[in-house]
Amino acid sequence: MKQFVTFVFLLLTLFVTNTAWSKKDVSYQVGVLKDISIKTQNRTRYVQTGYHVGSVFVGTVPVTSTSSHYLVQVQVDDLLYMATYNPNVFKTYKPNEWVVNDPIQVRFRKNDMYLLRPDGREMKAKVVKKVRVKYVLIGT
Repeated sequence: MKQFVTFVFLLLTLFVTNTAWSKKDVSYQVGVLKDISIKTQNRTRYVQTGYHVGSVFVGTVPVTSTSSHYLVQVQVDDLLYMATYNPNVFKTYKPNEWVVNDPIQVRFRKNDMYLLRPDGREMKAKVVKKVRVKYVLIGT
């Protein structure tokens, strides 16, 4: 019984410390969504479904699969960030409700860009390129 009480106490302590650490203050910057587009890619692989006749294998079947990913461009100050987002079975969010040239809340962590979705959750995209935007002064 004493071991069970100790186990429950350790489990509760771990739960309380994890919830306290997970609620970090995250600060977002305001950026501008410059472009969002979807790219589709077909891949063909060959699956061996047959049998061996001597040293020759008979029965290779081509299997084609389609994958899609989003290319997202967000400008924050004078930097344009280009990132990719890959929805899959577990991440089924499709960023279709965003409008190009609208402001968007964004934050960065290493090579990841987190975009604040309209429902309050985050969409994580991998930054693949950063470009400095040159400003042109008119009338100088």
